[in-house]
Amino acid sequence: MPLPLKVRYAMSTPIIIGIVGVSQLILAFVRNSSVRDASPQLTLGIIALVLSGILFVAFRKSVYLEVAEDSLTLSGVGGFWKKQYSYKSLNDLRLDGNKLTYRDGSRWTTIPITRYAANREDWAALQALLSNRS
Repeated sequence: MPLPLKVRYAMSTPIIIGIVGVSQLILAFVRNSSVRDASPQLTLGIIALVLSGILFVAFRKSVYLEVAEDSLTLSGVGGFWKKQYSYKSLNDLRLDGNKLTYRDGSRWTTIPITRYAANREDWAALQALLSNRS
């Protein structure tokens, strides 16, 4: 498996927000046909759809984490912040269930990530990388 391995963000958050936006717009049209006052639902629906679109673009262009031979870089959405964790080799990096830890001297330190925020295929590649190392 080629390094560096890039794990992208999952697209579930923008999709869920988009579904909320569409449901609010539908509710606004239904309510407008009976009550003639749908402005809260209409406003919320438009805001949710715009936010969903922005997050969709940001998540598509962002890398959640990047694993190299001797370091792991954790990035925020849009790449606005990055935190790097250094280790000697991939043997100092392990995946315990949903937790990713690395050896920091003599102790194991948890890296603050969750597999639910990671792309499914990329997380599977990370699992394969860490289980097949020499």
